[in-house]
Order: sequence, then C-alpha cells, then structure tokens
Amino acid sequence: MQLSAGDSAGADGSGGAMSLAAGVGGAGASGGSLSLTSGAGGVVSVGSADGGASGAVSMCSGASASGSSGAVSVGSGASAGGRGGDVSMCVGAGASGAGGAVSIGAGSTSDASGVGGGVSVSGGAGGSGGGDVCMSGGAGASGAGGSVVLSSGAGGAGGSSGAVSVGSSDGGSSGAVSLSTGASGTGASGSLSMCSGASSGGSAGDVSIGVGASGGSAGGALSLTAGVGSTGGTVCIGAGAGSTANGGSLGISGGASSGAAGGSVSVMSGASASGGSGALSMGSADGGAGGSSGSVSVGSGASAGDASGEIGRAHV
Repeated sequence: MQLSAGDSAGADGSGGAMSLAAGVGGAGASGGSLSLTSGAGGVVSVGSADGGASGAVSMCSGASASGSSGAVSVGSGASAGGRGGDVSMCVGAGASGAGGAVSIGAGSTSDASGVGGGVSVSGGAGGSGGGDVCMSGGAGASGAGGSVVLSSGAGGAGGSSGAVSVGSSDGGSSGAVSLSTGASGTGASGSLSMCSGASSGGSAGDVSIGVGASGGSAGGALSLTAGVGSTGGTVCIGAGAGSTANGGSLGISGGASSGAAGGSVSVMSGASASGGSGALSMGSADGGAGGSSGSVSVGSGASAGDASGEIGRAHV
C-alpha cells in the first residue's frame, strides 16, 4: 500500500503534506496509538528524501502538562537463532565546513530535591567475553586529532563537583588499567599529567599512587622511571612549599616485615660506560635570616635481640 501527498507543479512550490494521527482521548483517558509495522522480513524506513538540502527527521514524545512525558525507545529486536541486529547512530559526511555533531544528553529537572537524569553506555554481556566500549576522538588528515574529555558535573553553591572513577571490575584476575599518551613519529610525544585541583578556601586534594595488597604472594612493585634519551630524563620528587608554616616533609622508607628482614633503601648515582659516574649529594638547605639550616642525620636502627646495623664507608 502506498500513500503519498501531491507534487507541486510550480518551481517554487512546496510538495503537499501528509499527516497520520491517532485519535484524541477523552478526559482522563489516553489517546489512540499509532503503529507502523512491516510484514515478516520487511523493512520499515523513516527518512527525508534527497534534495538540495535534505529535510530533518524528528522522533520525540509529546510534552506533558501534569504527568511524565512519554518515553522514546530505539532498538533492534531479539533473535532466537541468530545475532541481534545492530543499532547505528551517525551523522552524514559533509563536503565543506565542520562535520555534524552527535549529542546525547539526559534530561534536567527543576525539582529542588531531584537529580538530573543519568547517561549509561555499556557493552553487551557474552558467554565467552563481554563486549567492548570504545570512545575515541576523530582523526585529523592534516591537523590535530579530536580530543576526548571525561569530566564530572560542576557543583552548586556549597556542593562539591562530581567524582570521576576509572577502573577495571573485580574478577578472578582483575583487568589492567593503562594511562598513556601516543607515540610520535616526528615531534614530542604527549605529556601525562595527574594532579588534584587547587583550593582557594580549603585543603587541596591528595594524589595517591599505590599497589594493591597480596594475600599469598609478593606485593606488587611500583616503578617510577624517567625516559631514555641522548640525555636521560630527570626524576624529581619534592614536598610542597609552605607560605606561612613549615614546608612539607619527604619520607622514603623500605617496607616493614613481620617475619623476616625489612626492605632496604638504596640511593645510588648512575653508572657510566665511558665517563664518570654521577655524583650523590645529601644535605640540608640554607636557612633564612634569623633561622638555622636543617640538620643531617644518618643512623642505623636499634635492635631488640641482635646487634644494630653498622654505618661504614664503602670501598670500591
């Protein structure tokens, strides 16, 4: 069956419109439903025709004066013997200007005690493995590629901004989490920055990097290494400065052990195959006017049942 509106004979005239509408319901009753269904194996197609500028296609539920507005659902049907159908949302390619945008957003609410709607994107469950979720910026043919930004919502007066959590789920062996910048063929590779935000009235947030505990094997290692190059990269670890009180402290210690020796701490300069090895300097900084410089103390710990450790000069 084919239903079509009339064509326009004039060069500047618009084609005829066609409207399909269900009936209006009485007071307190729902209006009639409108269903478009193909025969078995057939296709249902909703779209605008090609033209100098193609028309828009809009799918939305009606506004509500007192209750909830209707839901809009886009999905493919389940399959009893094959794979479920794909659902694809994409913007058509353009020949000039910027590409079209795709925007997915949850609804806001004016209720003072309500929260905004959530957006959930998840891969499908599978018998042998779950589906992947991939988010990537667009490639640039001659310029920079597009960025990917993950940020939480801002908080109102007296409230905090939302948290951002990136992690793998629990499992027999949990998955790895990798943060890295891409390699570069001609220029410098991108930087990787992890920091907490500044605070104008309270304490700045902590940054914590740690390895998980192990119940039956060795604890995981933590490695902090600068890059290799014609001149090796520098590793700098420093405590924060204090504007009106003491500066922050820096502590480095080996791990404690309840049944064997505690972990060692080794500070050593780098070796050289053809030149001198690097220097090792330990000292306190100069003191300001009216203050003294800090002390330098080197000592071994006390022992409850054996000799304490020695402090000796190493001979090479």
